[in-house]
Amino acid sequence: MPADELEPTLLAGDPLADASRSSIVLVGATFLSEATTAAEVIVRGSSDGPNGVSSQVALTAAAQAGTALLERVVAIPSSVPGAILLTVSGPADGVVAEVYDPDGSVIARVPPTDRAGAAPVPSTPDDVSVRSSTPRVRSWPRAPLTDPVGR
Repeated sequence: MPADELEPTLLAGDPLADASRSSIVLVGATFLSEATTAAEVIVRGSSDGPNGVSSQVALTAAAQAGTALLERVVAIPSSVPGAILLTVSGPADGVVAEVYDPDGSVIARVPPTDRAGAAPVPSTPDDVSVRSSTPRVRSWPRAPLTDPVGR
């Protein structure tokens, strides 16, 4: 797909914390085949960077067609100083993302704002489930983490 035909969708964008010099952006795209992908960029205020900032980027592998980008659960873990940060994007009526460890225990809850959220998690997450506010759709099945390309 030519780059000029790609129409990216902002899935999340916020400072990492109040009064923080760090921010995160999660962008997704749908290809002509209806496969979807996402990219996350974290920019941190840093005395180590040449301009007083440092950044990291995570690109995800394309997910097969079948679930529309805005209905898909995207959960990307990132290593940031002192923590593991998990960015989650999901369907519009999702009210909380529950994060599980490999043993199946809930290790964090990420309350999304405008379908997305980011929060530090205490240990390496294994998968995520997004619960809905709609009574007939209580939750989406657990989704594996969205591994960045090259991981």
